[in-house]
Amino acid sequence: MRNLIFLAIVTLVTSCSPQKPISGGGVSSNPEVKKQGSKMFGKVVVKSKMSLDGKSEMPVLYFDINGVEYFIDFSASKVAKVDIQKYILKEIDILGEIKTEGFSVAQGQSRVEQEEAKKYEGNAIVIYKVMD
Repeated sequence: MRNLIFLAIVTLVTSCSPQKPISGGGVSSNPEVKKQGSKMFGKVVVKSKMSLDGKSEMPVLYFDINGVEYFIDFSASKVAKVDIQKYILKEIDILGEIKTEGFSVAQGQSRVEQEEAKKYEGNAIVIYKVMD
């Protein structure tokens, strides 16, 4: 009889105790945790584009993944343009995201970059981190 009462009490106590979250794989219910893109391999390339006034040319950076060039959207990227320029014509791994929606134009961008952003809407990449 004692064992039966003891078993009932243990069962009652353990079933009413607060549940600990399971860490590891699985879907997180925390809305603050966001995926920071995926790992991609490619080459940073630069193209020369004519300025709006037609008097000069400006460099515009792209990220080439298997022959497909993506305009680098620096307005949403966490890596500065100066940092990416170090990797021109070099193959690198990045943590990023390909944007298929419209993207914003940063105030620090030149007019040529702003026009390129509008022209290549839907074919851009956001770079979160350069993997060394």
